Amino acid sequence: MTMKLASLLIFVLLICLFFSSKAEKEFHHFWLVQTWPSGYCSHRACRKPPPFFVLHGLWPVTYNGQSLNGSGPGNNNVRAQIANDKSLLSDMTQYWPSLIHPYYLSFWVREWNKHGSASPLDPLDYFRRTIQLMKGMDLVDTLRGAGLIPSQNGSTYPKSRYKNAISAVTQTTSVILKCYSSVIGDLLEEVMFCTDNAARNFIACNDDDLRADNCGPNVTFLVRQ
Repeated sequence: MTMKLASLLIFVLLICLFFSSKAEKEFHHFWLVQTWPSGYCSHRACRKPPPFFVLHGLWPVTYNGQSLNGSGPGNNNVRAQIANDKSLLSDMTQYWPSLIHPYYLSFWVREWNKHGSASPLDPLDYFRRTIQLMKGMDLVDTLRGAGLIPSQNGSTYPKSRYKNAISAVTQTTSVILKCYSSVIGDLLEEVMFCTDNAARNFIACNDDDLRADNCGPNVTFLVRQ
């Protein structure tokens, strides 16, 4: 009886390990990542940062909050597909400019190769849905409306105030903040949202997602002219 019980426990453990390992490798949902240029460019060689949030990307992740790497080029027509869709190209230029690279098309192709190709979406759907999620979101205006005003000297506010203000935009209870630790404090650098696996709707981030948040209890909102 003891031998049978031990065998059963080992079998159950192996099954749990199998499904746990599978969950760590399989696509589950997306992170929509927006960059605050002044924070991002405070420690990178950027061109002049714009005074609004820009897209960094739409990143496929596992249920356990692990970002998935793409499979590489895969689709050699990505550049042409974007260039030939004038409406998409205009939206991409407005919402998804590169802060470092002057050649946007090359930057977008790299985003597809690194992230998008790990998702079930084809290139045009991937970019269009990312833009659609971004449209209608003015995080600077949202934060200002909550009394969080960026300044050249860096204004510091409790992290909870950022999260409460930003969460109201997507009607979810969670948002991930990424910061750069500087001599004047934790500079707001990126804001990340969780979306469903079709990149259609915002969803609540789970505990594993929220571990990507690296900001301290107070976050500095810096703007560079």
